[in-house]
Amino acid sequence: VGSFYSKFGFAGEDAAKCVLHSRLAARPGEEGGAMEIDLTDPSSFEFGNERIHVPEPRRRSFVSPLYDGCWDVDARPAGPLEKGELTNWDAIETLWETAFERLKASARDHPVLCAMPSWTTPEAQEMYLELLFERFEAPAVFLSRAASLATFSSGRASAVVVDCGAGTSSACPVVDGYVLLRACEKSTIGGDYLDEKILEKLSEFKPRCVARAERLGHAPPRVSEGLLPLARLDVARELKETLRFDAASKMELPDGTALDPDQFKPVPELLFAPDTGLHALVRKSLHEADVDVRKDLLQSIILSGSGSLFPGLPDRFHHELNANLASTFKTKLVLPSSLERAMAVWIGGSILASLGSFQQQWLSRAEYHDDGPLASQERWN
Repeated sequence: VGSFYSKFGFAGEDAAKCVLHSRLAARPGEEGGAMEIDLTDPSSFEFGNERIHVPEPRRRSFVSPLYDGCWDVDARPAGPLEKGELTNWDAIETLWETAFERLKASARDHPVLCAMPSWTTPEAQEMYLELLFERFEAPAVFLSRAASLATFSSGRASAVVVDCGAGTSSACPVVDGYVLLRACEKSTIGGDYLDEKILEKLSEFKPRCVARAERLGHAPPRVSEGLLPLARLDVARELKETLRFDAASKMELPDGTALDPDQFKPVPELLFAPDTGLHALVRKSLHEADVDVRKDLLQSIILSGSGSLFPGLPDRFHHELNANLASTFKTKLVLPSSLERAMAVWIGGSILASLGSFQQQWLSRAEYHDDGPLASQERWN
């Protein structure tokens, strides 16, 4: 479960079979009035541009404000994470429920390996176990920290995992498969932060009205104040994707206004801010790690997350890192393919759960009820 995308699938496969937008939103109720998001009712959720199938008696008039063009509601999006912390358990439950439906699988028939943020607290772990065992009745569960799984996806047991996601960027040392929690460093400069900065630059442009009543044959739909920020962020996100994959391509706003790509190229530079940039996170993380493992960790620095896909980012990151470390340290950057970086955590989980030697590590339902959730935390801490 991630800040922007959540990935689900079966162990032993190369890629996730089910990828859902993590952010949820509501549309007007059956009587046409705006309604609050009901996080306890799965029928009130929408993932990306795909509707959840809900039996007719329970079906409500809900929609994703970002993707399905329903502009007559003062929508309030909700997501499972806030600043990298698992906070919205009703949204997490709905994501899992939808994933099982899309995969045509039941949690009762399969052990569940769940990736969690590397800094997840024991209280959040307990909530996750309660959700999977009590709500979904899984026969066995294993919670793994994201950095550990990203390390396994590259065929290593020890590394520094530098992740650039939507909500946060982080650097987490992993030694023999275990995350050094005290040395994990994170910042809120991620994909969402870059979207906001692009939006600030777009505010300099005055859009033209392109949907007039005489052209449409009817009055254009009313755009509510609640949805305007969401629509603007969607435009900013598309521009960021253009910068990520083809910085030299033509860029234009929905009204046809042409944009100069060079005007937005400084935005990814925010990922290399002196105190909160990716290289700074690695430096701080190594400072907190044991002295005797620092050199080994620097020989396996793994880049992961969709935010790491900007052209030239790996080379720039490697240069900045070397410039900010003592000359006695030699660094080696592990650079998987674009797909592997975007799905590093999921791929690591797929590899781990398919190993024969791992099968004895599962926390069974009986153990959970007999010993309680906190007694089993040594397995993943």
